[in-house]
Amino acid sequence: MADNRDRHARNYSPARSHVARQLERAALGHEVGLNGYTTVEQARVLAGHLQLDRNKTTEEDVTDGFRATSEALLGARTELESELRAEEEDDGFEENRTNRIKMQTGISEGLLLRSLIVVAKE
Repeated sequence: MADNRDRHARNYSPARSHVARQLERAALGHEVGLNGYTTVEQARVLAGHLQLDRNKTTEEDVTDGFRATSEALLGARTELESELRAEEEDDGFEENRTNRIKMQTGISEGLLLRSLIVVAKE
């Protein structure tokens, strides 16, 4: 259980660096603690831990919001480029930029979407 808490704190905590917090404020209007992705199966496992009915899930398409957030983050990264390069170094900055551009392309081509998985309480 402690390992799960440590992993959660590491993956879902507010941004730790000043420039990461600036990025979130510029792109999203506030600090949110950017995090990773959850698959449908991961959502079902989490539902089981929370004693929710894993079979009563619905999926809500939120791709339009995902697209807008992705565009905002890419724009904010461009505005904060010098600070981010200082923190991430050139290779890290370029890798992140390339990945975000690929993400935008995937969204535009309908290859990448974002969904919310909603689970009913038992």
